[in-house]
Amino acid sequence: MTDIPGTTRDLIEEQINIRGVLVNIVDTAGIRETVDLVERIGVERSKEMIIDADLVLLILDGSEGLTEDDRKIINWLGDRRALVLLNKTDQPLLIDEKELASLTKADIIKTSMIDGSGIDELKDYLYNMVYSGQLRPTSQVFITNTRHKEALLRADRYLNDALEAISAFMPLDMVTIDIREVLAALGEITGDSLTEDLIDKIFADFCLGK
Repeated sequence: MTDIPGTTRDLIEEQINIRGVLVNIVDTAGIRETVDLVERIGVERSKEMIIDADLVLLILDGSEGLTEDDRKIINWLGDRRALVLLNKTDQPLLIDEKELASLTKADIIKTSMIDGSGIDELKDYLYNMVYSGQLRPTSQVFITNTRHKEALLRADRYLNDALEAISAFMPLDMVTIDIREVLAALGEITGDSLTEDLIDKIFADFCLGK
């Protein structure tokens, strides 16, 4: 990936944690008219990903005016759930904000990757959308491995046992036994092994009410 327009071909996918909310972010090639066959493939991949996305983040360069490609993208998005990030606000804004607002129903947040302005506002926006129910993931996770399914059911059972033990104000050692079993079951799926350090971390600040 470079800063030269039209050179991004592949989808770059990453997961980030925003205040306890796991967000899957996919960076795509820019959408624009092109005669380059390889770039067109990247553009088509981008369009397919946008159709499947729960939320589209449209990043515009605020240090430049709206281009014809920008207008086409905004028009193509239509009523899809989107958020416009007006980037490079650390530089003089040359984009016509009134025109931008008239072209889209999406909310607009001003950001700068240089000084970090707008990043906290973006995190708040995503967090609030999830917890207000406005953003509901449409994808589902399917378990196709029988061994994984059995491990998850076992982890769920031991987790409920731990919660019941806590509610009954049972000794911490009893709760620890159930938590060990939960972690062991999940470790069968992830490949992680249970360690005493992990147990200590879980209960470092744990306190049962009296």
